[in-house]
Amino acid sequence: MSFGSVQSKFKRVKHQQILYEWDKQLAVGGSNYDKYLLICNFVLDYFRRAKAKQIIIHDNQLRLWGASKAREIGMDNFTASKGWLSKFKTKNKIVSRKITKFITRASSASAGEIVNSATSFVQTVLPHIQNYGPHCVFNTDQSGFNLEERWKHKVLGTLRRRRKVFLL
Repeated sequence: MSFGSVQSKFKRVKHQQILYEWDKQLAVGGSNYDKYLLICNFVLDYFRRAKAKQIIIHDNQLRLWGASKAREIGMDNFTASKGWLSKFKTKNKIVSRKITKFITRASSASAGEIVNSATSFVQTVLPHIQNYGPHCVFNTDQSGFNLEERWKHKVLGTLRRRRKVFLL
């Protein structure tokens, strides 16, 4: 195939040198952009597999996966920086969520007891609420009035739904 016929099919090819550069890129595994996409797809695949197994994943884990894949494919100029991680998470709709409660199998099995306890609590507290009025009652469970945070666990999850963590 002559250079003229290649040029007629691919309008962006202005010089024959471009074809030689493409050949070199293919010989080393593709362009830097192709390798970048390979790294991102690899990390996203690992993330999805870990989420399917309900494994807790942190930002550093994503960065480690990216750096190890870059080393594996020979992309020495890639660094899994905070900027790369931020762009990766935004593009794939991955957000950091704070773990507010660990749920064990035993506690999830006793859901009926929890409902009964909640109903009993409402019946006990309702007369007191009427004495003070609803404007004086605060739900500290959802308000953030905690004096001290004992754990600062965060977990990565998708933007679409909330995450519950189950301990085995």
